[in-house]
Amino acid sequence: VRPAQTRISKQISSRVQAGQKHTLAASILDEFIPGSGEATVTLSARPELGLASLLKSLNRYPYGCAEQTTSRAMPLLYVAEVAESLGITENETVLRGRVQDAIRRIFTMQRSDGSFGMWNAHSNREEWLSAYVMDFLTQAKELKYPVPEYPYQRGLKWLKKSVDAADYRRATLPARTYALFVLARAGQVRPSDLRYLHDVYLSQIPTALGRAQLGAALALLGDNRRATSAFVSAADNWERKNRYWNHWWYWDYGTTTRDMAATVYLATLSNIEEGDWPQYAQQLAARIDRKRYLSTQEKAWLIMAARELGSADSINVAVQGKTLPESDRPVYVGFDAAEMYGGISIANLGDEPIWQSVTYSGVPRDEMKAEDNGFAIFRAFYTLEGKRANLDQIRQGDTLVAVIHGEATNRRDQQAMVVDLLPAGFELENERLEGGREREELRWLPKLTPTRHEELRDDRYVAAFELNRTSDQTFKFAYMVRAVSQGTFKLPAVYVEDMYQPTYFARTDMGAVNILPPN
Repeated sequence: VRPAQTRISKQISSRVQAGQKHTLAASILDEFIPGSGEATVTLSARPELGLASLLKSLNRYPYGCAEQTTSRAMPLLYVAEVAESLGITENETVLRGRVQDAIRRIFTMQRSDGSFGMWNAHSNREEWLSAYVMDFLTQAKELKYPVPEYPYQRGLKWLKKSVDAADYRRATLPARTYALFVLARAGQVRPSDLRYLHDVYLSQIPTALGRAQLGAALALLGDNRRATSAFVSAADNWERKNRYWNHWWYWDYGTTTRDMAATVYLATLSNIEEGDWPQYAQQLAARIDRKRYLSTQEKAWLIMAARELGSADSINVAVQGKTLPESDRPVYVGFDAAEMYGGISIANLGDEPIWQSVTYSGVPRDEMKAEDNGFAIFRAFYTLEGKRANLDQIRQGDTLVAVIHGEATNRRDQQAMVVDLLPAGFELENERLEGGREREELRWLPKLTPTRHEELRDDRYVAAFELNRTSDQTFKFAYMVRAVSQGTFKLPAVYVEDMYQPTYFARTDMGAVNILPPN
């Protein structure tokens, strides 16, 4: 059972001066359906990157390609105490079980050559993603998680093969430097490879993250001079230049925000002293405050950076009149709608100002309006004969064809996803499972866009696909549904988004469907 709309999250930040008290009003949840709202308060000595809210939003992300599975699981290796306090896991045993489930799922996406595909073992090889997955698996092994040895070694073997190829093109360097970092972490890298890459190609690596990963690999070898040089170079080159990234930026699933978060994390982890990494963390906090949406990559690395940075000084606070233990790390306190009744009081008992970040979320009370930024999307329902269906007069037992079409309006290379939530009275009909309708019967359908992944779930239709800026920017999908329950139901909006730049998205208006008794 779920509402006709998905949850949304918002965030507000403020400072609480020394000795002052602040009350968080329950009215911030008024825009949500009663009972669905909740709030998480983070208190810290310096601007915090939103670890608690990021962890919760990643936990709710419902899709499971290799990148998304890894991004959800990797932070859980280190933030058990925060996850448990937020109710994401009940105890350490449950948390370890979730990480183990992710490890099992990831290996189902390993290709025969040892690399990894996006959605399954038959997907195309993803070079940067393969290094990302192996990074997670290597860290899991370090923390004594059971990682199957044979497929793990196959993955390392593929990484070695990838770096042995004499390929130093700009487009391949981000994946190459990541592979070298993972091999260094696994103790299977040749020091000469790292030094050569630093001395000859450092300025050619087109991303800050690639330079930082090279620096982190050198730090693992004890080459602090070159490591510091690589991190300083990363910090001088945060922004991704359009002339480099217009046609292949998405191959490393990255953004400037992701690169900055990962660089701050790796520099702190590597004990790099040159550079004001906490100051960069403040720049990150300001950046994410301005962003409406974050990708799974951005969330995962922001969590890792927030956890590694901790707090600058201890804080002394009271919540709802109860004094909490003094802490040199951020304090996270969560409240559901019932606990928010009457407001929440926050008191700063220390001698210095503290930062208060409040993330609140819930299911919107009012229908969200149609919106578009970089995409346009439309949906219509048809009879099996290709005639437009009247959604006010659907009969129980009718089979309809939903046709979704749209286009990208920003002329970018994109990995996009369409999600169409079903109204409660409809069920998806899987023509492949039931032997289905002959294609001839639906010959009126337009030519459909090839998908990288497609899911027919109990409550939604999902299609993942690629768009190339140099080719057709339109997309078309279709699926069949059957009207199974009589009644009047909300018709959820259909939406499309770029999975790794979710600022680009589109959503239709909501509607209604009336299902009458059968004739």
